[in-house]
Amino acid sequence: MPLSIRPARVEDVNTLRGLYRAAVLALGPAAYSPAQVAAWQAFAGHADFEAFILDVHTWVAVRDDAPIGFCGVDDEGHVASLYLAPEMCGAGLGEALLRAVLARHPRPSSGRYHAEASAFSLPVFLRCGFTRADVEQVERDGVAFERQRVVRPAIEATASDPAP
Repeated sequence: MPLSIRPARVEDVNTLRGLYRAAVLALGPAAYSPAQVAAWQAFAGHADFEAFILDVHTWVAVRDDAPIGFCGVDDEGHVASLYLAPEMCGAGLGEALLRAVLARHPRPSSGRYHAEASAFSLPVFLRCGFTRADVEQVERDGVAFERQRVVRPAIEATASDPAP
């Protein structure tokens, strides 16, 4: 599937809220408790969600003018988001989107990329050259979560990185 990506716009925020919530609700129950899924998906309704999208360099994957995924990276190299429409999972879109976004991103000020990976995104990050750094325990709305912290040195784009 050809990947078309563009920068996120303010008018995308509500659509991306829905995509985020749908992804968490569809995939979450396979690896997380009902309380964890409820707390995770609730972030889509928080006032901070707009900043989550617009305060970093977020790119939106589109097909037929409809968003099917998004990925955001800040100036220091923190991959703040990587979410796909549930029906797009397992088709290679997550890896293609992450590679395309990192190829477009200016060299991070920290000299490396880093993220907190869920059970679903961890394999994508590992296929894109990230390695596990450690495990962290976080709390969202009073519910505990375990996430994998992953890192990757900033490298120049390679021929294997798509440039849609």
